[in-house]
Amino acid sequence: MKTCSTEPKIKMNKEPVVYTKPRNRIVELCEYYEIELGTLYIYDYIIGFDLEAINLVYNLPENKEPSNVLQFTSKQIPLSFSTMSNLDGYNTPHFFWSKDSKDIVVKIFDYFDEVQKKSNDLMMNKLKPLLDKISEHPNQYTNKHLEEVTIYCSSIPIVGFNSGGYDINSMLEYGFLDEILKRDPEHFNLNNGKRYKAIKTKQFTFLDEMLYCASGTTLDKFLKCFSKSKDDHKFHVFL
Repeated sequence: MKTCSTEPKIKMNKEPVVYTKPRNRIVELCEYYEIELGTLYIYDYIIGFDLEAINLVYNLPENKEPSNVLQFTSKQIPLSFSTMSNLDGYNTPHFFWSKDSKDIVVKIFDYFDEVQKKSNDLMMNKLKPLLDKISEHPNQYTNKHLEEVTIYCSSIPIVGFNSGGYDINSMLEYGFLDEILKRDPEHFNLNNGKRYKAIKTKQFTFLDEMLYCASGTTLDKFLKCFSKSKDDHKFHVFL
């Protein structure tokens, strides 16, 4: 209370600055240690997921009364998830459903953990030439560079369509952030209102595919545009 102020503080650059996108760190390290880049900078593995929910009548808590301004009539309850990775052994759809929404969140993170451990080993093996080169030329930055490569290998991208606006928010009440905190208490969130544009932990990088598509792109249109098979479509679960 003594140090905070309600007056907005606006900071602006004295002179215009052109935004420069940061370069891939692996590219920079390969140049620094004079090692052939090839495809070392490409993270070969990815996880895709989709959450399904059921619409149930919302019962207000006893200590709350509906108002003329805002009323809750129904609630989205996580019912199932489907997920898949391009990693060998996980490139077929994995489906799980439960009436216990907390169990759904636990199970999807168990799947993420399993794939992440194997993808981390494969990426560490892929970047072994760079790791060996860093170790062979010790300097004041050696430990930092080794850590940067290790972190890069350990964080697998997890992508959903509108996951930052719907899927993640649907799981928040049922322990999504608790699972994140268990794995990395110092994780990084990038929010736009209630939309999660990105969540970065030591193990995962959650990204929303919708943010990389043209405005108005639906999942159906996205699949028709980029899928190899015309039979690919979003599926729903009915009980």
